[in-house]
Amino acid sequence: MREKRVLAEREFIKAGIPWNKVILSDEKLFTDHGVDSYYSWLNNNMSPRRVRQVVRSSGLMIWAMIMPNVLLSYWIKKGRQKSEDYMKIIETNALPIIKLNYKEDFIFQHVNCPIHVS
Repeated sequence: MREKRVLAEREFIKAGIPWNKVILSDEKLFTDHGVDSYYSWLNNNMSPRRVRQVVRSSGLMIWAMIMPNVLLSYWIKKGRQKSEDYMKIIETNALPIIKLNYKEDFIFQHVNCPIHVS
């Protein structure tokens, strides 16, 4: 899986993407119990052990977008997002700012999580 991502990124870089038109977007959930994350540890003479901690509680979801001209936009929502929430953020927060700065000539880059691709 990791090798496939590295190959895909290399192809992306080789493709001559105009980075001055790429707008990056992502979000993160913060809770009282921590965030979904991986943690690792090593014991003497053992291979690293990597465990995923999954948190299933509500908290604050922070969405952010950064544009090549270094403008940053963010949005904070209580609890987890659904596809409808994400689309509303894009329509009401992202697109007006993007179109003001880049008209129709931009590339919007987000991760491949379920709410982004549904």
